[in-house]
Amino acid sequence: CAVFPPQSVVNSNPNAEADGEEQVGRRMLVALEKLADNGLGGGDRADSKAKLREPNQFDGSHPKKLQGFLLQCTLNFRAKPQAFRDGSAKVNCVLSFLK
Repeated sequence: CAVFPPQSVVNSNPNAEADGEEQVGRRMLVALEKLADNGLGGGDRADSKAKLREPNQFDGSHPKKLQGFLLQCTLNFRAKPQAFRDGSAKVNCVLSFLK
């Protein structure tokens, strides 16, 4: 027997689910930044041995994917601090993944 929520519980806002996902993504980014700040994410010691995939190409057709793209970039920057010592190296990297 399936149980369905009462109609008053069903959200009538079609953007609510996407907004909820965005909030989860923000919380995840904050948590990952805290890990990195505590030295658990590779820090500035040496380039991480962790194999991270490159960020997915971002073309702007789905603006809600921007946060995920930036998270992927940030993770790569933190995993390879020697390769991304200054802002211009980070900007050039991000630009290379824009379509």
